[in-house]
Amino acid sequence: MQGLECQVVVVDNGPDYRVEAIRREFPQVTVIANVSDTGLAGGFNSGLRHLGFPDFVLVMHGDVELTAGTLTKMVSYLREHQSTAGIIASLVDPDGTVQAQRTAIVELVPRRPRRPRPISFVGTSCSLVRGEVFFDVGLYDERFSCHETLDWSLRAKRKGYKFAYLPEARVLHHRSGRLRQDGSAAFFAERSVANLWLVYKHAGRQWAVTLYWVQRMQARWLALRWRHDSEALRRISEAMAEGTGLYRRFREENRRPELLLDDPTRVAETEVR
Repeated sequence: MQGLECQVVVVDNGPDYRVEAIRREFPQVTVIANVSDTGLAGGFNSGLRHLGFPDFVLVMHGDVELTAGTLTKMVSYLREHQSTAGIIASLVDPDGTVQAQRTAIVELVPRRPRRPRPISFVGTSCSLVRGEVFFDVGLYDERFSCHETLDWSLRAKRKGYKFAYLPEARVLHHRSGRLRQDGSAAFFAERSVANLWLVYKHAGRQWAVTLYWVQRMQARWLALRWRHDSEALRRISEAMAEGTGLYRRFREENRRPELLLDDPTRVAETEVR
């Protein structure tokens, strides 16, 4: 990061002994220790509110490691391409293998692009976005347990912002997160409610109600499949209970969620420095 003036903010959603260790070893770094796990969206928003929307914001997961010159390349690209709102880096395994990563809002198979290319999905593993874009699009929606980046990408696309993938900006991705299988009860429980919110927010009430009934049929099949697994049944039951609550709300209301409740992604005037 030579030649760049940076402010580093580390957000810890599960504060433990590592927080104090970071503060001792890196006194110049701002550490925000949330008292509870606010999820990815809440963690990112804590850092964004503290920074106050500078020229560029680098959003990065804790299992990603910057390589020499990467941030300089990303900043230089945005300075040279004023019409580009942000870029994502190329994720690489420690052995040098380029990882497939999602670059489009609708994409069946993740890609490994070899050249810079336009993208519509702005992942948060390692992305550099102009601060003014975050101010305009808003923060990440903390109602999502997942899909917060997909929701943000859809909102940015609606406002006409353009993003790019920069393959020469490489970062090491250690993949510390847990990977869930598509057919597992845990995967269903984690995604079902977020899917309802996403469809309701961007496609409307009618499509969300349709999705709810599809999910009910899927839940019955999963409950039969995992009938001997009490933990799986508990996860499915809790997810459907929350989904039923949303369904009743969707059925009774014929308005978009931003009209139903305060928009949690809106940037308050007090957050601007």
